[in-house]
Amino acid sequence: MRYIGIDAPESQGERLGSEASAANADLVEGRTLYLEKDQSDTDPYGRLLRYVYVGDLCVNAELVRLGFARARAYPPDVKYQELMTRAEADARSAGRGLWAAAPTATPGSASAAACPQGCVTPPPGCLIKGNISKSGERIYHVPAGRSYEQTKIDTAAGERWFCTEAEALANGWRKSKQ
Repeated sequence: MRYIGIDAPESQGERLGSEASAANADLVEGRTLYLEKDQSDTDPYGRLLRYVYVGDLCVNAELVRLGFARARAYPPDVKYQELMTRAEADARSAGRGLWAAAPTATPGSASAAACPQGCVTPPPGCLIKGNISKSGERIYHVPAGRSYEQTKIDTAAGERWFCTEAEALANGWRKSKQ
């Protein structure tokens, strides 16, 4: 299942990924959940798309408010996008989670090798560009690809660097058709 309206770091290899997973577990494990559909039933990978509630708490928005996810519109599923946007503004202004000062990866460090969410320039050996299209599709570009040079990475928008194609695929990105 995929939470609608948010983009959380992957638990493997992205800054705060394991913390985001733990925060989600704290919010939902052992609790009765209510799932709400928006327009789409599933994403292109066949995962259910839902807003998740514990009582009156929208878990999607709470993860954003806590700084463990970014607000992301994936039309046509935008019923609560204003709620997500307000939650992100709250997290940003409070400097929580993803909006807290991030440690800088130095070449050769373990965090650089893992290609964390915060990489602005590629760490050594991590030259695959993970780009998010205007429609929200996650596409990766290899150095020999036709669109590689003009593709820019905006980490604030959830885009990132990958060290291998296998890593990109494992994180739900598809290879560019060009």
